[in-house]
Amino acid sequence: MSTDCAPDAKKKLLVILGAGSSIEQGFPSVDDLDRDLREQAKTYVSSRGGPDFFQVLWDNRERYGLELTDETRPLLEWRTRPTFERVLGDLHLLMNATLGSPHGDPMYSRLLSSFDLKEPTSNKLFYQTQGQLSALLSRVAFRVRGTSKIFEFERRARTEFKTYSSLFAALARTFDVGIYNLNYDTAALNALPNSFVGFDRHGGAFLPAKVIGRREWSFIYHLHGSVHHRIIRPVKDTEHIDFGPKIIWYDDLWQSRDTVDWDDTDFISTRSDQKRMVVASLVAGGWKLDQLQSDPFLTFYSQLARHAYEADAVLIAGYGFGDSHIDSILSNMLRSRGSRGAWPPVMILDWDKKRQPVAKRSDPWATTMAITMRTSPQRFRSKENVGQKHWLNLPDVLPSESFEQYTDSARPVALYTGGFLAAATHADAITDWLTGDFGAL
Repeated sequence: MSTDCAPDAKKKLLVILGAGSSIEQGFPSVDDLDRDLREQAKTYVSSRGGPDFFQVLWDNRERYGLELTDETRPLLEWRTRPTFERVLGDLHLLMNATLGSPHGDPMYSRLLSSFDLKEPTSNKLFYQTQGQLSALLSRVAFRVRGTSKIFEFERRARTEFKTYSSLFAALARTFDVGIYNLNYDTAALNALPNSFVGFDRHGGAFLPAKVIGRREWSFIYHLHGSVHHRIIRPVKDTEHIDFGPKIIWYDDLWQSRDTVDWDDTDFISTRSDQKRMVVASLVAGGWKLDQLQSDPFLTFYSQLARHAYEADAVLIAGYGFGDSHIDSILSNMLRSRGSRGAWPPVMILDWDKKRQPVAKRSDPWATTMAITMRTSPQRFRSKENVGQKHWLNLPDVLPSESFEQYTDSARPVALYTGGFLAAATHADAITDWLTGDFGAL
């Protein structure tokens, strides 16, 4: 909880933004990027040659799910079904598996025998997988950066952005807002343009000492990378203190001041257990904790737990509860603070096209949300059904305006699953609820 004792100090609001918060602004969804990367992999192979590793690994995940029965598929398929991020993670693993003795890993090398690939431990195969992985990571950044350029040009005329911004404006009037943005796009930054981003936005340098020492909030930290991130190699001298790739901030997405290629990937870096990782301007795919081991990601991540414990309230929007490094911090914080009777109000905004009560859902989002929030899905109720004791007697569809709240008043958690823009029309009620007025919804 915030320890700022100034009588007129604003309360602190921690915001976690996931991909679902930006889709209505025209940014690509997971499905969009799934299709895009499969096509990009084909294009890469047609020009460079070699196997289409991305498609091989995609097909491997699809075949794995075929063993599920019709009854178990809806409940279990989500654990392994292919998405662009999962397959990028598999591609990182495959790249490591191509390394032969003594450079590789004996367990990974055994996995490689499962795939019908020639020259299983040759340097050629390693560089082929590395090349395709680098190209696909660059494509993710290129795609979202391109969409961001269009968004930057059109945003003032977009009704969707005006609605989006209205929620942040309402929150900022009441709270000192700190955002951990898991998206690469510029939507939140345009809604709160004066936020500190951890970089010198004019010179480009990352400012880790300011991030760590900063006591005020009003920040947006792009924990998984930003379209404004750019990889440079400032010096060639291997003995220089600044040798090696590093990420800078480049404010001008249109590159009106230069014509240098925008690099989003670099060479290989060795991380935990000798895993080789492609250095990238964004974090995507598996092994995220290993990807977070360089700045700015590591410094941002090191501050998340502190901000979670300092926050007077938490807003989570468009997040799928699929990143264990985020979920664990939230869950640990709620456990600790809840045991002291200091559980902060937590508001969760998401989209469910069926608008089912969360108590009647058995999908992965509802399950992982409840685990992270240390709640039971069956104990959430909307105001229309607050007196209904058994979840089986709840209606199948919620009214369009309804929020759901957890029935244990010691754990104030509220949900709205009508989408981010629809939630923004309730900005005042959301703000009031987050300040502790639990009758506002």
